[in-house]
Amino acid sequence: MRTETLKVLVITNLFPNNIEKNRGIFIKQSLQRINGPCDIRVVAPVPWFPLNIKFLSNWSVNSLVSAEEEIAGIKTYHPRWLVIPKMMRSMYGFLMFACILPGILKVRKSFDFDVIYGHWIYPDGFASALLAKILKVPVVLHARGCDINQYTRFYLRRKMITWAVKNARSIITVSRQLKENVVKLGIEPEKIIVVQNGVDTGIFKPMDRNECRSKLGLNKEEKIILFIGTVEEVKGVEYLIEAFKKIRDRGVGKIRLIVIGKGALENKIKEKTAGYGLSDIVDFVREIPHAEVPLWINSCDVFCLPSIREGMPNVILETLSCRRPVVATDVGGIPDIMNSAEYGLLVPPRDPEALAGALIRLLSEGRKEIYNPETVLSWGEHAEKIIKELNAAAGNRE
Repeated sequence: MRTETLKVLVITNLFPNNIEKNRGIFIKQSLQRINGPCDIRVVAPVPWFPLNIKFLSNWSVNSLVSAEEEIAGIKTYHPRWLVIPKMMRSMYGFLMFACILPGILKVRKSFDFDVIYGHWIYPDGFASALLAKILKVPVVLHARGCDINQYTRFYLRRKMITWAVKNARSIITVSRQLKENVVKLGIEPEKIIVVQNGVDTGIFKPMDRNECRSKLGLNKEEKIILFIGTVEEVKGVEYLIEAFKKIRDRGVGKIRLIVIGKGALENKIKEKTAGYGLSDIVDFVREIPHAEVPLWINSCDVFCLPSIREGMPNVILETLSCRRPVVATDVGGIPDIMNSAEYGLLVPPRDPEALAGALIRLLSEGRKEIYNPETVLSWGEHAEKIIKELNAAAGNRE
């Protein structure tokens, strides 16, 4: 039986830094609870490209990321890894491995880790598995969504992902659907456990709607539909705008759509909104502090997530924890948590008509609060399950 504190090296590019403070916030929340029972160091590689090219200007902020910092009490390293944006993606895993190896060898001199814990199967998990092989330590990999559902469609990446999960001591997935997709890669089901993300139930809890609206300067008389997420194709925001036009045209009353998030489709979505004559009843908020999210959720009448693909969206777990009703698409891990009509409604992806119908139905019902959802885990409960897997892997260390 292990008596010393387990030393865990976490490898993930999805982690906050001094520039992107909300990046991978859910992984940060998880690791905060794991740190303490375990001793953790995080290696959060930052993509780097050596040439200053105008259309890659968004990458220039990466040069401002600190090489080392402490985040939530966890020592964090940000090595640069060479990336040719949108090209040679099948090489990303090897490039990440080669670029972070020297720094990890240096870290190991003062932190002799027992297990590697890789979040996001490609490229991070593949690089983690290579490191584990060379350093002769066990590795646990955590699959989150597109890393399995999308990347395995590409031949070379599928080969590398399959190799990585076969060489892991165990694989953690955020939903049953994701576990099924890992099994399709030839992995024994017994090697895979499902652990959904947690929620900070001390923050995400029911609050008075009018008080929250007052704090945010929102109209108390309007029916508010809320979206929070990246404004990217995969999140289906375009279909939400189309659905909202249908709702407006059907004369539901005083309504407002609030879109919180930023991304590549921002301009396109705003143009579409203006083209439909919706600009006066659609608000775009690019970014908010994570601590402010509960206020926005508790202010809405219905939360909507119209994603085309998903892993296990934390924002739905947080909304259910606030006991607000949800309309979402029937994809990824969403059915795992939206497993009761009491929580809201599921619709097919890419279907504005179904989306509009579900939103109108919930707005008409005027649900003030759903009953306490059984599908929500606290971060503490989540961390217990992860720690158990990490200890089991380290106990089998060669």
